[in-house]
Amino acid sequence: MEMMGSPEPILPIVDIGKEIDLPKEVVTAGVSQKPITVQIPQPLIQTGVQPSGNNVNIGNGSQVTLPLTDDKIQMGLHQGASYSIRWLAEWCIRQLKVVKQSFRKPERAKP
Repeated sequence: MEMMGSPEPILPIVDIGKEIDLPKEVVTAGVSQKPITVQIPQPLIQTGVQPSGNNVNIGNGSQVTLPLTDDKIQMGLHQGASYSIRWLAEWCIRQLKVVKQSFRKPERAKP
């Protein structure tokens, strides 16, 4: 079987990673752009609110304080899924993995 017409080229999807101006056709269609970064108001910062998400610097990870000791984490991991100690232990393990990941060197893009 022969296909009619030439195949269209496949364009790669590229993440721009910054805010861009929307074309007027898109804006007239009713699409609005939300900002990528949001400033936290000063009264909230004074009460202790801190930013969270993917683009927040978490520091160098040199010090992590967990609510459980190593023994309690091991005990919690052996509890059933319906126990809150189990989920607190899982959260502690996740925090340790996040810190470990922050120490890794970024991988180079392969050519």
